[in-house]
Amino acid sequence: MRSRRWSRLTLIAAIVALTALALPAAPVSAEAGYEQRNSILIRKNADFTAANGVRSGSGTAADPYIISGWQLPRLEIRDTSAHVVLRDNYVTSQMILNWIGPHVVATNNLVNDLRVNQNVKRTGAATAGVIRNNRFGLVGQLRHFDGVFASNSVDRTDGMFDVVTETFGGLPRAVNFDGWNGSLFTRNVIRGGYVEVRLHGHHHGSGFGDNSHHHGSMYSGDEMDHSKRFHEVWVKDNTIEVESGPALIYTDTAHAANDRTAASEENQALNGNHIHSTRAHLIGNNLEGGGVEVQIFNATDRNHIGTNRGTLEIADNEIALARPEGRFFHRVPAGINLRDAVDVDLRIERNRMIGPPSAEGAVDNLTRPSSSAGIRIDRIDKADIYLLNNKIESVVFGLELYGFGKDVRWHTEKLVLRNVQRRTQTDGSTEGP
Repeated sequence: MRSRRWSRLTLIAAIVALTALALPAAPVSAEAGYEQRNSILIRKNADFTAANGVRSGSGTAADPYIISGWQLPRLEIRDTSAHVVLRDNYVTSQMILNWIGPHVVATNNLVNDLRVNQNVKRTGAATAGVIRNNRFGLVGQLRHFDGVFASNSVDRTDGMFDVVTETFGGLPRAVNFDGWNGSLFTRNVIRGGYVEVRLHGHHHGSGFGDNSHHHGSMYSGDEMDHSKRFHEVWVKDNTIEVESGPALIYTDTAHAANDRTAASEENQALNGNHIHSTRAHLIGNNLEGGGVEVQIFNATDRNHIGTNRGTLEIADNEIALARPEGRFFHRVPAGINLRDAVDVDLRIERNRMIGPPSAEGAVDNLTRPSSSAGIRIDRIDKADIYLLNNKIESVVFGLELYGFGKDVRWHTEKLVLRNVQRRTQTDGSTEGP
């Protein structure tokens, strides 16, 4: 198992390194002199033609199809398997990469709205590969994506783009990253909206580091074991800036809807009993205006025959909270806000967070309905919680701890609190760290 995991990580690192060497270091600008044309729609390998914008190439690893230098309303590729490079294009509406396999490199493009692996009937394998060094107005869907999404700009406030506002719970979302298995989301800069990382239980491999199963219409009868489902994701070294509310959300709140057959996942075995093994690494991110929010880890479901111990790592993040105002007021600020987790190794380590400014000066006003916290953990059981070397400044409560089960073990070291009115707030369900 370990060798499969590290071989895949090595491959990801090699792809990023090779892409960095082979391609320009900075995104193109809107004045780069694109050639204008109509939209491109490619629905099968035979559609990679000059008429459909292909500049060169034969679709092999050594000689990929190149689509470059165009300004166009829409670029859509679906249900293909060829090697393809998309670079230096300006897509004024949507770039859609639906089920075109792992042999994709998209770099130095300007794109209003990116959509990957939409929930539609398909025959191709999940789009993966490398999406690097692009400039997006919105990532409306990065779904079932197992590749590398690195060094991109996603800016909802960028005047270049006509971004359609997506709001959920009154908050703007910039990146909808839903479904992953071994993917890496790193060194991106996101402004004007939060990043949502959502587990899709029907998108999985047979082990950590294994390729994802193919559940499309051509492979709905595959003989692979769907009762053991593995998922892993790295969200690391990104900068995310929001006005208020959480900046980075990990969620599994709609587990049943994302755990069965679907338009893109037709294998009936997905409706059977199963167990998940999940690792999520939210590490090294710089979050401005909001913190990390986790909504359910290891969801309960009638199709689950149990839970395997999962890993949730929240480490080395720099978090600066904003004071909630107006429509954001219902999202009470917390540097790390976790609710509803079971059977988990929870590692909250080496994070630095500072609370929101207030009219009173240092910290929030206690007369507000709820108050800011450094780390808030609510409803957790069957867990080892590692609180190691965190620094928290200028919040009302350093720790808020509620609703704990009996099978929780604490491992604590060096919690540094500055300008905090109370060290701990608890309902008595736990002794606390």
